[in-house]
Amino acid sequence: MSRELYENIYKQYKNSVLRINEEDMARYKCKPCGWVYDPKDHGNKPFSEWSGPCPKCGAPKSEFVKITNEGEGMSEEKEDMQKVHNSIMDFLKNNPSPPDEDMHALADKMGIDPHKFEGHVYMILGSILGAGRAKEKGFEEKEADSKELEMGIKVEMEHTTDPAISKRIALDHLAEIPDYYTRLLKMEKEAGIDVEAELE
Repeated sequence: MSRELYENIYKQYKNSVLRINEEDMARYKCKPCGWVYDPKDHGNKPFSEWSGPCPKCGAPKSEFVKITNEGEGMSEEKEDMQKVHNSIMDFLKNNPSPPDEDMHALADKMGIDPHKFEGHVYMILGSILGAGRAKEKGFEEKEADSKELEMGIKVEMEHTTDPAISKRIALDHLAEIPDYYTRLLKMEKEAGIDVEAELE
């Protein structure tokens, strides 16, 4: 075998191996929620050997796309996702307790697969319930002053009709300032606001 032929065969083999390794270590992103499957986080198991579904939103493996360039299209995708979220939130503002068929109708109108649509709804809920100062600081309800929390739940009902979400907001404030609502009500009283009405 000539040296030139040997080098050509070796070069083809090397390139083939490199392509296989690159494919094995390729990262894939869930289109509905953005979660990324990285082989490095799964014992170097290639995406092809992973069964799914997405651990964050439950989307099937077929809803994942290969990440070819870390920055490519990310801003556009984020902008499109925000538009979807804005449309869902606008709908819910006018329809606070919609029946399931209305949500499916909205998904059809927006041209979104129902499962993907549900993923967006869960992301919106998660951004409300799964974030905030209390979570960041590891602040729990038992650490809050009971009277402050009681006031906080009543005050924050101006943002919601659900006491659980109101409590969630109150805990974020109390995680930073233990007597937040005593201070808030004092300031509002000085501004001429009827604080007693807020606490009813």
